[in-house]
Amino acid sequence: MTEDHKIANYSERLRIEKSGEPLKDGETRLYGINLARMLGDKFLKQQDSRFSSEPYISQVVHINQASRAFAVLAR
Repeated sequence: MTEDHKIANYSERLRIEKSGEPLKDGETRLYGINLARMLGDKFLKQQDSRFSSEPYISQVVHINQASRAFAVLAR
């Protein structure tokens, strides 16, 4: 499972604060970009340590057949 890697996301803001370059109050974009984690964009990640390509890995989610829960996987 994953979550949005947007600057407004609480866990992303905490990670960015730990980078040593805190965000300003109400700041939701870095250089006009709303994402804090991304693949590629090597130039941006070299210019600003608040960008990251480190993946977010969640805990394993187990779905019990009796729970009526389901997951949609797409490609």
